[in-house]
Amino acid sequence: MKIRDLQPEEVKFHFEPQFEDQWPSDHFDSETHKELIEDITSQLRQGVGPYPMWFCAKVWATWNGFEGSPEYLGCCSYESYTEFLSQDDGYYKSMCADALLHLQKEVERQFTEMKHLITLDNGMPIEEAENLYTDSNVWGSAEEQLLAGFDTPDLFSERKDT
Repeated sequence: MKIRDLQPEEVKFHFEPQFEDQWPSDHFDSETHKELIEDITSQLRQGVGPYPMWFCAKVWATWNGFEGSPEYLGCCSYESYTEFLSQDDGYYKSMCADALLHLQKEVERQFTEMKHLITLDNGMPIEEAENLYTDSNVWGSAEEQLLAGFDTPDLFSERKDT
């Protein structure tokens, strides 16, 4: 059984800038970015952070009480957090896509752990209903679906409408 894929518009994405403990001089050419390196290094030595010029991005997704594992991207340097979050083809969008996959896996994992507790309206355990589909590999007529307890069409993403 497969749970339908969550869509980005129904999921909440979270962003948390975190302190970056890497030195910018290890990531930027010291001649070209001398001023930037000095500014970031000064802030790091003062213990200031995170701040937009140098941070580690943490992004995760939630949906209806479920939370996916976070994505991290270190050594981010932007003029503002808004710049990081608003780039259409930037790292944040990619991190959100990965966070969505993590959330989907978490929802599926928890569903698998709990499905022995779930029964359909007719009292049939969902695992039995799942076996009916697996054994016959067809959903049958609308009448057969109702008799089997398949009266929740959003639950099964692969259901064939008849």
